[in-house]
Amino acid sequence: MRGTALEAARGVLTRLKAKDPDGYYSVPVDTNFLTDYCDIIKTPMDLGLVESRLESYNDMREFIADVKLVYENSKTYCKSRFPVLHKLATKLAKDFEKEIEINLAPFLKTEYEQILRQLAQHQDIYTAQSRLLATIKRHHHSRFFREPVDIEIFVDYASRVEHVMDLSLFETRFKQGLYSSSIALFIQDLRRIASNCLRYNSDLRHREVRDAGYEFLHLVEKEIQAKLRPAVKTKVPLMTKGTQRESTTILIEAACPPLLEAWPRILKAIEVSILNEYEPSGAQTAYAFLHPIESYYDTQSAIDYYRKAIQRPMSVGQVVGNLICAASYTSIGQVDADMKLVFTNCLNYFGPKGAGRAAHGDDDANAYCRISRNLESKWRSAISPLLLEDTTNKESYGITTANTSAKKMNKSPPPTTVIAPAPSKKKKHCEKRVINQTAAQSVMNALRAHKMTDGYETFTPFATPAMLPKGNEYLKAIGNKPLDLQTIQRRLNSYNSLDDLGGDIARCFDNANKWKKHLSALREAGALESKQISETDVAQANESVKCATMLGAVLELALDDAKNKIMENDDDDIASPLPKKKRSGEYQKKKSTPP
Repeated sequence: MRGTALEAARGVLTRLKAKDPDGYYSVPVDTNFLTDYCDIIKTPMDLGLVESRLESYNDMREFIADVKLVYENSKTYCKSRFPVLHKLATKLAKDFEKEIEINLAPFLKTEYEQILRQLAQHQDIYTAQSRLLATIKRHHHSRFFREPVDIEIFVDYASRVEHVMDLSLFETRFKQGLYSSSIALFIQDLRRIASNCLRYNSDLRHREVRDAGYEFLHLVEKEIQAKLRPAVKTKVPLMTKGTQRESTTILIEAACPPLLEAWPRILKAIEVSILNEYEPSGAQTAYAFLHPIESYYDTQSAIDYYRKAIQRPMSVGQVVGNLICAASYTSIGQVDADMKLVFTNCLNYFGPKGAGRAAHGDDDANAYCRISRNLESKWRSAISPLLLEDTTNKESYGITTANTSAKKMNKSPPPTTVIAPAPSKKKKHCEKRVINQTAAQSVMNALRAHKMTDGYETFTPFATPAMLPKGNEYLKAIGNKPLDLQTIQRRLNSYNSLDDLGGDIARCFDNANKWKKHLSALREAGALESKQISETDVAQANESVKCATMLGAVLELALDDAKNKIMENDDDDIASPLPKKKRSGEYQKKKSTPP
């Protein structure tokens, strides 16, 4: 699956997992504990496995069948053994049926599939595709991609990219009519050319071909928007008369799946944080993280050994492929989650009890873990600004800003300074009746500007909801009140005073201390040995507390500085959005006097 179908399936999985906070159905059943499970359940299934298969499902029906199997297995096995789990599985199965009816039904309608096939076969669409291909072929940025890569010279090429593609192969497929049933496949294979280029040419010291890949992708996207998408938007309404507008939109997005708008900045963040560091020997520091696991091992047994230990392998190159070729990400947060998985897999595999430590030895394992933590820290610094700006993430967290609403209504955003109601005579201090937006923003800017000596942005562990720890243990530790700087930024207009703002920011840092204490208690109780918590959890908690301590001091100074600046101005300057001279009585008098 791809495009909007993939997006819908991801959303359903996220909501199903949220209704199972203990994660009973997110991981495989422990057959060492339930020794008779495989005797009763012939086809085990869990939501984690479903999630790893999302992009390989041919259609929505396959996805639905696997999710249903998760709950059917549970009901079958738990009926007489674990009544509570049987009841939970029954409830979640009903919830999934509602999800199918509300969110997945459009992708099950055979008429939708038929329309997409008919659309791909339409003469106007074929003409648009032909014009697009002709423009791309004659452009000078295409010179590196007109012929296949010579795998006798670049012997490791095939192991680093899953599917080879070049313009000559693409044109052959086009003439043979292989894209006559799917416009999305036509677009995907064009993007694959650029994706393969960027994945393979990861050494920034040799930029010519890599830069050509960037320009080629820009060209492809420009031509899709200029030639192909308008033709699709013209034909879909004519082929779907009588259907809802939402259905028409779904069909357009399914035919021409869009890339994330921020894809150039995401690729830049990957370059700055991951690819731009080299060892004294000249090798890229991130070399072991760049390509699929199959490209690093010569024997199938070694690959199988890794896959047995790591359920969902991920590499930086695969993230790039998902971003560009598959167009499977609908938010920057999803990109960040997969990139985080790259580093988490390394720490789990080479950690104190990881399978890789036994196979490679302590010295190599420690080196991989050190590099992983260093790269993840740099990635956090590079991606955090994008996460803060990502409107897709804001909507998923239920955050709506005044500026976003104004844009949707085609109106100008409201002024940044808030007009307060007239104060009573007893309450003259400006901070009691309004928070000055400039002063409040200066506090937030001070927190974001602070960096450690190695350049790591100190606010990173508190930047967005996605950066906070997950799970019931964290919520229990902090009293079910998670808070992050992105949420505070969105609420900036609602604070009555700088003290209120400072209180919420301080709560972010206090939560980090509570979480560290809770982890220490769990560790003493043996949770580390039972894998209830991991070394990664402990390391991240320690880092968060270190950052919280530094930012606590920054916050105190920033609040004092903001209050002092407010006190230097009179109340009028704070409360009114108009320029000072337009509020002045002297100015008004001069204005009314003829020259």
